[in-house]
Amino acid sequence: MPGAFTPTCSMKHLPGFVEKAADIKAKGVDEIVCMAVNDAFVMGAWGDDQKAHGKVRMVADGNGEFTKALGLELDASGFGMGQRSQRFALIAKDGKVTKLLVEPGPGLNASSAESVLEQPVRHRGGRALPVRRYRCTRGRSGSIAGATRSSR
Repeated sequence: MPGAFTPTCSMKHLPGFVEKAADIKAKGVDEIVCMAVNDAFVMGAWGDDQKAHGKVRMVADGNGEFTKALGLELDASGFGMGQRSQRFALIAKDGKVTKLLVEPGPGLNASSAESVLEQPVRHRGGRALPVRRYRCTRGRSGSIAGATRSSR
């Protein structure tokens, strides 16, 4: 998501996944992850605010490295927000992206919880973070405090 506590992310995008978490997991999804280019403390506070704990794992991409690895960086400097991620939803199995739903512009449609529910997802045992292996350290409220590429 582009940013914690931003209007669309906080009023529609994340709440949709919190609300539909049981339905999404019933389709075979092991874990729902919300990632934004924010620090772990902000992501932890946002998870608390949105009552996401136990439903959606809040993950910080503090330096935007994971976002860049996906090729989904967004320059939001014009809004005073610096580098962010585009709005997207990603479905992965065994560390490989099987579906990438990127919003074509402003708004929320392609990457919504409802859109994810329409996708064929049934595959237990997949990994939550695809593309490269990341070594993560746990931060406050179960969020990821740092992610660095693993040499493995």
